[in-house]
Amino acid sequence: MMNYRFFIFLTLFFFHSTGCMASWIEHWNQAVKLTDQNKYAEAISAYTKAIVESPQDKKHLYLFNERGNARVLNHLCLGSETDGFEKAISDFTFVIDYSDVGKQELMDALQGRARALLLSGKPKQFEADFNRLNDIEPQILEEEITPQYEVVKIGNMFLKDPNGLKSIKTMYVSREDVETEKDVIGTPSGRFIIKKKQPKTLEPSQE
Repeated sequence: MMNYRFFIFLTLFFFHSTGCMASWIEHWNQAVKLTDQNKYAEAISAYTKAIVESPQDKKHLYLFNERGNARVLNHLCLGSETDGFEKAISDFTFVIDYSDVGKQELMDALQGRARALLLSGKPKQFEADFNRLNDIEPQILEEEITPQYEVVKIGNMFLKDPNGLKSIKTMYVSREDVETEKDVIGTPSGRFIIKKKQPKTLEPSQE
């Protein structure tokens, strides 16, 4: 009799646990679809449900990264969630600070947080995250440096993300030796040509 009861307990536990597992995946799937439809607020809500119901381990840190990206888009495209950037930064920071975070999740979180920091007017903090990301896997490779120009190749991670490319361009435009946005030129080969500001030469005296 005891064995029979134990079998019933295991059966009920199995169906309950697999039901919960299916539930968080359904919420995640819904969140992805809503994001694709530009329904970011609804997507954020679905991501939150997926996070709450998913097993709490490092395998599912990508849910925080994806919700963070949805928060950035929600604020950037729709002007919703006035503290959207801060909430996104919080999502990415959770992943970055996780004690056993994997390399890919860490890189995704650093890229997401760097972008959110730059968009929220924190260029120095953006640069710190970008440099940390660059230390893990180079995202900018200097190929040519002359007094007038620099040519840099952008890593695949940022090449696949149009917003990431904009972030890097903004970083170069903010340099003291770059005059305007037109002096940072993206090329089809995944490189930036950076035209440096040249010191003004003194005109010879006519006296």
